Amino acid sequence: MLTIRHLQFGYGLVLAPMAGFTDLPVRLLAKKLGADLVCSEMVSSHGLVQGAHRTLDMLHSDQAEWPLSVQIFGSIPQVMAQAAEIAGNMGAAIIDINMGCPVKKILRSGSGAALLADQNKIALLLAEVRKATDRPLTVKIRSGIDAAHLNFLDVGKIAEDAGVDALTLHPRHVRQGFGGLADWSLIKALKQAVSIPVIGNGDIISAETAMRMVAETGCDGVMIGRAALGNPWLFRNIKEVFAGRPITSPDMSDIKDVMLAHLNWAEQAWGPKTAGLKMRSFLCNYVRGIPGSSGFRKTIQKTETPAAARDIIQKYFDQVSDNGGGGNPHQNVIDT
Repeated sequence: MLTIRHLQFGYGLVLAPMAGFTDLPVRLLAKKLGADLVCSEMVSSHGLVQGAHRTLDMLHSDQAEWPLSVQIFGSIPQVMAQAAEIAGNMGAAIIDINMGCPVKKILRSGSGAALLADQNKIALLLAEVRKATDRPLTVKIRSGIDAAHLNFLDVGKIAEDAGVDALTLHPRHVRQGFGGLADWSLIKALKQAVSIPVIGNGDIISAETAMRMVAETGCDGVMIGRAALGNPWLFRNIKEVFAGRPITSPDMSDIKDVMLAHLNWAEQAWGPKTAGLKMRSFLCNYVRGIPGSSGFRKTIQKTETPAAARDIIQKYFDQVSDNGGGGNPHQNVIDT
């Protein structure tokens, strides 16, 4: 049971915040299929404070995804504090601070993982945010700036002393980006060093890897990112393995139904014009490994409306069915 102050999250399966991906429809699907906690895309603290419409729209939520964690990023303590207060007033149940993003644009602004280079600033920033909001406060970090400066234990203790309620560690340093393997032993070290909950993140691609991370590190929760895109059933599968039940993988009908549900939620959230364009890449993720998916991807990239996309989806799955079903592209992956 993952507990963040007064909030409890079952097995502690968390949808990672992913810029450009974890919008409202994606979060709703993740919750529907087993995620215990979902997090927004990272939100600019300056955008919130300045009242930018595009930024404020990113906080649009739905009761079905509650309690929502809103991740904010920035480098100015006072601005981050104001942003945390605004996010809380707009309904965020948890405020998450991004100290892990390795994208160059974010690093150049002194935000995200760049903060790991200045522990004094981290202490000041967290103190200001903690004073500004009574919401549970979490922080997502990487192991350090580079291999020679792995200061995640020091940062974890600073966060705990500042009143942070939980930590998420992605155990790669900034210079690694998403390359190489995540060093789960660092998650174990952080769990042993602090008394607040620790959520592990990195290289979770299957139910088996999630179970192995928990067994090897003792972490309180597991955060899943890229592997859940196009395969939201992964959350359900992890829960089935944790509970000792057989995995129930989706069949073609399940995949089609989820694609249509995602498309419907997108249209409701953004309107037909934006949904028709934005959903192109999302829909492609669902058909990986299904026969004829290459043709589907080429066709769907030309659509401009949800109505056209629905027609293409229906025709594609009718064809797959006529050709014998297509196998199961979302079977649980067992690492070797």
